[in-house]
Amino acid sequence: DGVVCELEHTLLIHPDDRKRVAALYDRAIADGKPFSHRYRILRPSGEVRFIEEHARSTAPGVFEGRLTDITERNRLERNLVRAQSIGKIGSWEFDPRTGVLWWSDQTYRLLGFEPQSVVPSTPLWLSRVHPEDRERARAAIDHTSRQQSQFSLQYRVCLPDGETRVMVEQGEFSDGIEIGLLMDITERLRVERTLSRAQAIAGFGSWEWNRRTGHTWFSSELFRVLGLDPEPWIHTPRRWLDLVHRNDRQRVKRVHAKAAERNAGYSVQYHVVRPDGDQRLVLEQAECDADGVFTGVLIDVTDHHRAERNLNLAQKIAQIGSWEWS
Repeated sequence: DGVVCELEHTLLIHPDDRKRVAALYDRAIADGKPFSHRYRILRPSGEVRFIEEHARSTAPGVFEGRLTDITERNRLERNLVRAQSIGKIGSWEFDPRTGVLWWSDQTYRLLGFEPQSVVPSTPLWLSRVHPEDRERARAAIDHTSRQQSQFSLQYRVCLPDGETRVMVEQGEFSDGIEIGLLMDITERLRVERTLSRAQAIAGFGSWEWNRRTGHTWFSSELFRVLGLDPEPWIHTPRRWLDLVHRNDRQRVKRVHAKAAERNAGYSVQYHVVRPDGDQRLVLEQAECDADGVFTGVLIDVTDHHRAERNLNLAQKIAQIGSWEWS
């Protein structure tokens, strides 16, 4: 008939939560104060649901309350916590009206604190920022708060065990509240440095081009292969072709156009002319994914090609042949 007695309600509460919930109810009856808490219920079907309950006293011993099923929200929160832990990403919120700063558990960990062990504050955060980055970080946050604008900031943090990690922090204002993410990019930077060294040793550069958005990315070694200064140079398909030797330009243009039309990979060898006039022989290879993003490498094969020519010439002069058998 829609009426649930106290015993029926108690039996619906998960056995592991009953004692805690009963103690809270006893305290509320004794002091008459509003309360809010979460617990699990066990449905007759055996299904477990998470409940959030808010209540206030309307008369001695009488309470008016609201129950909300937060099972799905709780599941999303757990998944978010797992995702933040795996991705080394923390989140935070700051309400300028109340001065209250909130950190997710992963933000605590990224800054070298146990979750909920300290009260979040700007001075506490700054105490973890590397001394050489501290003033720059403070100025960026102050400017963002005054202008209520977006920001993206990279800085180092010094952890209690002496380790230094590199973070990227991004934030923005939404409905008067500042929200943001804190990401540990230490490993990513380490991989990028290792890749850059490997490319320098092997004499090749890598690149990426999204033909739908026009966005491009070049590795630092690619600029070295092409003899370009990365600062002033802005990529366009035409400017890329201008680097190709005029005898190879039309052939390369056809290969690129065919690949773009079919969203297909390709391989092409051609000469480039650097801004200083030096000519290099390069091998360009690329693949295209389902989103129309081309990822490729540009390999400087000039020295390898020259060595092959010299070997062929030496063998011809000396009447020597070579062979190999696996």
